[in-house]
Amino acid sequence: MPVHYAPPPITPPMPSPQLHLSQHNYHLNAYPNSLPPGEVLAGWKEVLPDAPERYFSYIEAQARHRQALEKFTLWANAGLAYLTLFGVFLYLVLVLGVVIALILTDHTSGAVVVGSLHLAAILSSAAYILRHPPRVRQK
Repeated sequence: MPVHYAPPPITPPMPSPQLHLSQHNYHLNAYPNSLPPGEVLAGWKEVLPDAPERYFSYIEAQARHRQALEKFTLWANAGLAYLTLFGVFLYLVLVLGVVIALILTDHTSGAVVVGSLHLAAILSSAAYILRHPPRVRQK
């Protein structure tokens, strides 16, 4: 005779005070631009007389902060690009040095192999760049 197993009923956990506090609904206003309508600003001024000025200084500080972040991001990306180019240049000089060292030590077959592989890598990279030019943002 088969025995049917029924799992115990699932009881929801007791809500903690922190969970209860976090379940409140908050109403957030979103404006089409960074300025709220005039009647909203007037209402703020009734509650706190310098609220509109504080809001405008906050918006200005946020704009300065965002511009600083964008400037740093552009600077960092340009620096990374130059660092990459410098690394590629060092690699090219290193491989050229290896080829010259192989030629000077009478290992011309090794120099031909290393040099031809290096030349093939350079040509394939150039072909890829020519087929996939960098994208320029159109205004």
